[in-house]
Amino acid sequence: MNRRTASMAEKSRLADTTEERLLPSVASQSLEQRRELPDQTVFPLDAKARREWEEMNRQPARDLPDLREFMQRRSQYINYD
Repeated sequence: MNRRTASMAEKSRLADTTEERLLPSVASQSLEQRRELPDQTVFPLDAKARREWEEMNRQPARDLPDLREFMQRRSQYINYD
């Protein structure tokens, strides 16, 4: 497994275990609730979810070379002339 595949597998694993616990299940939400979610700025968490969120945010930032490389590329949407 190369670095990119391993990274994608890790992201998938984290998404599967973290987002499901922190955000309400989208499948159980009404259409109106799903439309409001992108505009939401506050996500109430119970005590357990709050502790898990705080623990994730205490972890040091990771070095993501692929993302750094991508962010350093010139934008195709900007005319640099």
